[in-house]
Amino acid sequence: MLHARVLRPPAHGATLKDVDTSAAEKVPGARVVREGDLIAALHERPDMAEQALGLIKAQFDRPHTGLDDKNIFDHLLETAPTPQLVGKGGSVDGGEKFAKIIVDETYLNSYVAHAPIETHTAVASIENGKGHRVGRHAGALSGEARGGAGFGLQAGKRPCHHAIRGWRLWRKGGTVAGR
Repeated sequence: MLHARVLRPPAHGATLKDVDTSAAEKVPGARVVREGDLIAALHERPDMAEQALGLIKAQFDRPHTGLDDKNIFDHLLETAPTPQLVGKGGSVDGGEKFAKIIVDETYLNSYVAHAPIETHTAVASIENGKGHRVGRHAGALSGEARGGAGFGLQAGKRPCHHAIRGWRLWRKGGTVAGR
């Protein structure tokens, strides 16, 4: 099985102007695939595919939009399509009468990559200073609180670690903050 890491443009609408993949192609076991503007680094190990991708030097032409992190929200509201009602039921006013508190706020955040927001936990046995993975979980479970429960490990003693890009990061007897 090969793992792929895809070269992504820095902005929507950016076009690839020039690319140098020679350094990535020198990573042992790595392959670089190019089909049109799609470029990917492949390797049997995901960390090596990531390393090869980091060695690809690409230049992109970015479209001038005049948008930035300060005016994007107003732009999205101004250019949003007309809402279409697909169903109706109940009453907002009626529901508010039963609510203990009402939160009416607007939250704005600069662009964040579209990625799942969840923890990735690996459960491991640590013996003689070496970690051995015995299971893993991707989901909203706390590794320290619940991750080792299925393996009969007591809380506070579980060698369970939130992993960043897999389960390569180890710290004996504790957790490492995850993704």
